[in-house]
Amino acid sequence: MRVLVCGASYTGKILHHEFPSVEVRFLTRRPEALVSQALLPFDPALSYDSILDTIPAVEENGRIDLPYRSEIELVLGKSSSAQRCRLVHISSTSVYAEDFRGEKETLPCFDEFTMARPETARGERRLALEERIKECFPDAVILRAGGIYGPGRALPLQFLAGEFGRADSGNRMVSRIHVRDLAQLALAAVTADTNLINAVDGNSALNSEVFAYLENLLSVKVPGSWATDLPSGRRIISRYADQLIRFRYPDYRSGFEEILRDADKLPLRES
Repeated sequence: MRVLVCGASYTGKILHHEFPSVEVRFLTRRPEALVSQALLPFDPALSYDSILDTIPAVEENGRIDLPYRSEIELVLGKSSSAQRCRLVHISSTSVYAEDFRGEKETLPCFDEFTMARPETARGERRLALEERIKECFPDAVILRAGGIYGPGRALPLQFLAGEFGRADSGNRMVSRIHVRDLAQLALAAVTADTNLINAVDGNSALNSEVFAYLENLLSVKVPGSWATDLPSGRRIISRYADQLIRFRYPDYRSGFEEILRDADKLPLRES
């Protein structure tokens, strides 16, 4: 399988390093910078099985657009029934409304059939780009990713280093996905019977729950108090993700523990 990644992104690099059966090539404005990272550049003469677009929107002439639309059109133009190429775009769950407060059980649960209603400028741009992609490439698959974590983006290590406090995060409900699961979902999405997938592990958790788990696991205490009295946010689930892949990290606990284990920071448990 050959995949073209638009932008030298975190997810694209994980795809390159950890999926050896996949040939990954990168489309960037500075292809010479790929050499030092042992990454392969885009070759327009080749055929591709999928395009993974990870770049936020650009604005041209007052309109939201894809940064590499002409190159994407070139690659998809070579697609055939014998070798179908499909565009997969990584968006964000920020396109959903999120200003909800209440007890954990009363916070709303959103899936792919929930109407997008962004409440931030970032969410509005993400949704505008989704609409532009659907207009230009009707067959594209949109992955609305939750909080992406993994090697190099590790809350547990920030926690140990004292770089994260309660008041910094608020007691919000957060939906996550490990970058390795996001990478395998991006590959599997090429064959999906839908054009929209929430890329989340399906186990949203309040920051207070995550902090309590890490404090107990690591025997550390984070000073401060929560910025809000009531939990806030919303739970995000997917009707499709676990039909396409088997999650290596079905919740934050399994993902965080592997990160700590790899960093030799996971405490030994008594048998």
